[in-house]
Amino acid sequence: MALLPTLIIGAMVRPAHGAEYLAALGPVSRSAVTFDDGFLSSGDTKVDLTRFDKPNSVLPGTYRADIKVNKEWRARADISMVDVPGSEIAKPCFDAASLDSYGIDIAKVAEAASKEGRSVKSIPSAERFCGALGDYIPGALADFDAATQSLDITVAQIYTKGDAKGYVDPKYWDEGTNAGAINYNANLYRSTGARGSGKVSGYVGIDASANFGSWHLVHRSSFSWREHQGRDYNTAANFLQHDIPELKSQFYAGDLFTSGRLFDSSNLRGFKLESDDRMLPQSLRGYAPIVRGVAETNARVVIRQRGVLLRELTVAPGPFEITDLFPNGYGSDLEVEIIEADGRSKRFNVPFAATPQSLRAGQSRWEVAAGKVRQHGKKNTPLVAQATYQRGLNNTVTAYGGVTLASGYQAALVGGALNTQVGAFSVDVTGAKTSLMGAPNRVGTSVRLAYSKSLENLGTNFTLAAYRYSTSGYVGLNDLTYLRDTVAEGEPQPFGYGRTRSEFTATVNQRLGEKRGQVFLSGAHRSYWGDQRKQVDFNLGYSNSWKTLSYSLSAQRTLETTSDAASSGSNISPGRPIIPEFSRRETRFMLSASLPLGSENRAPNLDAWLEKSTLAPPNARVGVSGALLDDRQLTYNVSLARGESQTSYSASTQYNGAHGTVFAGYSQGSGYKQVNAGVSGGLVLHGGGHTWAPTLGETPALIHAPGAKGAKVGWGRQSRVDSNGYAVVTNLVPYQLNLVTLDPKGSSLDVELKETSRNIAPRARTVAKIEFQTESGKAILIEGTKSNGEPIPFGAEIYDDQGTNIGVAGQGGQAIIRSADKPSRLTVRWGEQSGDQCHIDLNAAQVSSVIGVDRYQAACM
Repeated sequence: MALLPTLIIGAMVRPAHGAEYLAALGPVSRSAVTFDDGFLSSGDTKVDLTRFDKPNSVLPGTYRADIKVNKEWRARADISMVDVPGSEIAKPCFDAASLDSYGIDIAKVAEAASKEGRSVKSIPSAERFCGALGDYIPGALADFDAATQSLDITVAQIYTKGDAKGYVDPKYWDEGTNAGAINYNANLYRSTGARGSGKVSGYVGIDASANFGSWHLVHRSSFSWREHQGRDYNTAANFLQHDIPELKSQFYAGDLFTSGRLFDSSNLRGFKLESDDRMLPQSLRGYAPIVRGVAETNARVVIRQRGVLLRELTVAPGPFEITDLFPNGYGSDLEVEIIEADGRSKRFNVPFAATPQSLRAGQSRWEVAAGKVRQHGKKNTPLVAQATYQRGLNNTVTAYGGVTLASGYQAALVGGALNTQVGAFSVDVTGAKTSLMGAPNRVGTSVRLAYSKSLENLGTNFTLAAYRYSTSGYVGLNDLTYLRDTVAEGEPQPFGYGRTRSEFTATVNQRLGEKRGQVFLSGAHRSYWGDQRKQVDFNLGYSNSWKTLSYSLSAQRTLETTSDAASSGSNISPGRPIIPEFSRRETRFMLSASLPLGSENRAPNLDAWLEKSTLAPPNARVGVSGALLDDRQLTYNVSLARGESQTSYSASTQYNGAHGTVFAGYSQGSGYKQVNAGVSGGLVLHGGGHTWAPTLGETPALIHAPGAKGAKVGWGRQSRVDSNGYAVVTNLVPYQLNLVTLDPKGSSLDVELKETSRNIAPRARTVAKIEFQTESGKAILIEGTKSNGEPIPFGAEIYDDQGTNIGVAGQGGQAIIRSADKPSRLTVRWGEQSGDQCHIDLNAAQVSSVIGVDRYQAACM
């Protein structure tokens, strides 16, 4: 823990070159002021402060520092500071290779100097050079800040390589350390019915990886158990992953999903090599949906995609949002089920489709995959190979295409995207030929149109509007697996299976102006070949706030025709197609409001919610929710609900700790009781042992700060250094710069952090290791007085037995020093003359204790 004395410097500062110069500078510069040591003199003692007159005094030596060019981080490296003739302070040393790696174009510097005839020194091609950087690059400045351990280089833009904003050189991507990483979440439920009979169920989800540097072996599985129904262990995926920086791509082998950018996403067991946009700077990049819903009690939310369990969690009564999903692809809706505490269940789908395919000029996106199709419950799955490619031809046009080959199946896609002033359009056509044994060949096409536009002036955002039509002969890869099983089972008309005929989805958000709120509208329509099923969904909503009250009103309309209703033959007219009646019509109206009960940061919220469905009685809920503790780590929710002629009560609490999350809840209503509890978090296994943490996310990092137990990590959900000196940083952004800080507050006074922040750019899924240097030693508070009774001078330097500078005197002659072994004799020096010093014998000092620190009171002779 850095324990420098609190220096309340009362020294006046005076202009070095006149008030006019300071006014022109604006904020006071380090090089424009000097200290008036007259304000710090103690009696006849005059303190030598000439070292503070220098504009950032740095002693010669080698420093580990962050290098920034025009305020953009470029590297972390050792910087040599040396004394050079004509300079009062040490200057940094450079070489051509380092400047090149920092993004400075050496060739442009030489070319400009030659053309303009500037009198600058030539940058040596192989040797190191030291001194003012402006002597070699016109107008360049290099400023080393010892306090922040950073070297700030300012260079004219014409002398840089023009790297995109946010660019991090791949050689600085951290490939991580050997470690195991486990994300887990576990839930336990007990429900009791009207007759007192109880049922117990549980769930455990695991996302684990073994990381060997930049190679990662991933295992995803879940275990569920129901009393009297047995247990079920489900392995969702096992795969090997490794990134290839040279190709800006990722390699996968095992259970995987194709991306779904062009063709529908498919589950394969095989391999995949695809480009990774995350390796591009953020300014050069070209989606998982948010799941929203409303729970009436402490409910379980189960989210699946194509039958694969993605997430299961408990939510408190009221509206909820789930934003941290890891979907299996971009071509299939999410299936959401809300299971209330009394056993009632609600299901709905969340549309999930790809956005328009536009890319920047010169950028490309590609994928190659091959393997055996995996579908839940299907046995007769084919081998398949698929390749796609997208390329930005210019700022307006993007072209793309792809092919899919499987046993008895071929498909080809061609399309393009166009950016115009009226919006972004994309259109593509897929042709497919299907040959199934015992069935006639089928040939068909599928046309897809998409549109996206944001009208900033009107506050309108068309997030996505897409339409797709497929002819009766068109078969997609995911439909192919079903048809193969149907043929194998002897179905005489396999193509009667309800394949999608047409689909339309749209989402529009409209701001109504300042203080008028916003309106959102979304809709979807689907029809199918082989039967007359149809499904129509509309959502219309309005949200706003008045003072501290936030409220929203929404309506949801669902129209659905099932296969049974379609085949019943209603509305049949000769010579006209079957137009079945909708077998399910439901409209839901929902009103929600939230009001803080106070102005304090931790004031609770009063939440109210009302729902009315045309197929069910109204439901209403009112509750109070809030957070406790300094970091709002402990949250709670209590509510009362009324619906279907019964009243229910719910309460839940959750603690988000440095080592994970613990939660519990209770619900009671007419004829039922339910209790639930669970934990979630992460665990990192490494060479120094094991470290518990909150949920890790895809890319965590391991901090090692020996002896700094209790220090707080400043990134994402805050964690603390444990007794072994380790902490985990969660959810880092791969291939981009992440600033990780360590706050010494809470750690021992006997430990000093040599650095409190680090920049790191980890590779995806790695467990990067960040070493924070610390120095351990007993902290000692010195209160020294000179022989005349005056305190030792403010600003005087303190040296140990070996002549090492270990502190600076503060006000009242106080100083805090740290040493592994308590020195027996200290030297206090405030000038260069032989009389400008005195000595303190610690063995003869009076010793007491102040806030856990030993205080030594002694005379300085």
